[in-house]
Amino acid sequence: MNLRAFSLVGMPVAVGLAFWLEVGFCGPWLGLLSAQVCCAGLMLYMIGTADWEYQACRAQLLTALDQGSDGHKQPLLAAVDKNNNS
Repeated sequence: MNLRAFSLVGMPVAVGLAFWLEVGFCGPWLGLLSAQVCCAGLMLYMIGTADWEYQACRAQLLTALDQGSDGHKQPLLAAVDKNNNS
């Protein structure tokens, strides 16, 4: 997301302000600022539209513990990988 904001928004704004509109040295700084604003807006959009119930279930699945055959608790994904390799 940062790469897109800086390459698709920040760089064209910086070049346009610095060379075409002849703002000078402030052009690149304003281009960076516009990229930061774009990136913050995209982050707020992603946070606002995320399915948090799904993300919470996914986090629980990824961090779940499984009782191994040796009696020690291990991450669930490690147990799945260990069973697939045997």
